[in-house]
Amino acid sequence: MDAEIESFSDLFVSVSRLWPREIDIGGYSVGRPIWPLVKVVDELQGMGDRFGDLIEASIWPFHQALFALAIEALEDGRSVVRPNNVSMSDFKANLEDALLDPSWNIAKAIYEQIR
Repeated sequence: MDAEIESFSDLFVSVSRLWPREIDIGGYSVGRPIWPLVKVVDELQGMGDRFGDLIEASIWPFHQALFALAIEALEDGRSVVRPNNVSMSDFKANLEDALLDPSWNIAKAIYEQIR
């Protein structure tokens, strides 16, 4: 799948489309695992070979940005979080931090070509 990604925007759209349109987080609280998010990230990481190195490396950073939105939602009394509300800048910051890990050298090389 990485071969289809020609820009950071393409990457962002590709990763965000892997997630459900909305995720019910009702009944969860700040400071505890938000299991619906954990379930989705676990399922996605289990299919990493299908996605390609850069997408696989992007799943957890996207989750981090979505988790931050989930915390805000819970604090505001909302019970749904939508992946399409993740900001590109938050995702980019998380991804660039993750790509510092040497285990993602292949993904980092691909990312350097599109950023």
